[in-house]
Amino acid sequence: SSGINAEYGDVSKIFKKLKDKVDKIVQLNPKVNVFVVPLLPTGSVVFNKYVKYFNHLIQTGLIDCNYRCMSIDVSQFGFSDGMLRQDCRRHEWDNIHLNYRSVRSLAVLIRDAIYLKYNSGRKSRVDGNRTYSEVASGSYRRKGMPSDRRPRSSK
Repeated sequence: SSGINAEYGDVSKIFKKLKDKVDKIVQLNPKVNVFVVPLLPTGSVVFNKYVKYFNHLIQTGLIDCNYRCMSIDVSQFGFSDGMLRQDCRRHEWDNIHLNYRSVRSLAVLIRDAIYLKYNSGRKSRVDGNRTYSEVASGSYRRKGMPSDRRPRSSK
């Protein structure tokens, strides 16, 4: 339940901790991109009230205020009423946990968001020989080539 108790004040405290961590990360590296995954809907009307409030705080307090912060759309896991879809749940009676297929889908959403940011809109790797850290740093290195950004010209 992400530490959310029965008071909106608890939600605000948890959000403040998240915001402080993001602020510290951005202070350490002003060029960093921070990807934030909102809380997923649950199968509980009571919890969803707090989830919606927390996600509202993420949108208004992080995403809208910090251009280095990006949110990942997780709407595919819930219905329009905000409840976790039955086919996404680990067990029929489980209101919180995702099944393995949904966990994979969430991982793909995160991966695609990162690739879209670093590959100018393409969802897959541009160069299968480059690692994620090389793509993120903008380095150009292929197997058998020096680690500078351009291949050496042959003379």
